[in-house]
Parts: sequence; C-alpha cells; structure tokens
Amino acid sequence: MVVELRVYTLKAGNRPAFQARFEGQILPMLERFGVKVVAASPSLHDADSFCLVRAFPSAEGRELQIEQFYGSEEWLTSHDAEVMAMIDHYSTCVIEADEEPLASLFEGLQS
Repeated sequence: MVVELRVYTLKAGNRPAFQARFEGQILPMLERFGVKVVAASPSLHDADSFCLVRAFPSAEGRELQIEQFYGSEEWLTSHDAEVMAMIDHYSTCVIEADEEPLASLFEGLQS
C-alpha cells in the first residue's frame, strides 16, 4: 500500500472555512470515490496549516483514484475554484508502507 501525506498552507484566516468544507463536503466525496482518509486535521504547529493523510492500495491505484476524484464533474464544478482559492500552497509526500504496522500504530493512537 502507499500512504500520502498532504500538508496545506492556507491563506491567512481561511482554515475554519477550509476545515468546515472539508468535513462537510470533501470528506464524504472522498469516501464516495473509495479514497481511504486516515487522518485530516488542522495542524497544531500554526494557525494556517491543515494535514490530510490518505491510504491507497498501490501507487497505480492512487493515481487512478486521484485522477477520478479531481477530474470529476462534482469536484470541478462545485469545489475546485473555491477550495483552491483558500490554499496558498501545499506539498505532497507519498511513501510505500506495510499495512500491518500502520494499523497497529493507528490502534495505539486511538487507545
């Protein structure tokens, strides 16, 4: 499997609106597209960062799901311009990961 860590630096003052839109509209959309969201939260280190962690079955699977999600009519007509207007910049890191150790890590964090 692969894990993607995406860190958004939002334009000043936009984090509450970004988080509300993410939780209310984008997260349900990601779930409909079969994208596994491991974590999504404002960062604790500053007032303008938001972190998204997603898991995919493979690098190829990630590419396909990302293409389908961001290429969808729903994203392009209802979210793309509005969401991108809140983002100053973002970075993405994708790593290969073993599912079992990650599952143990997340179980430990929930206890």
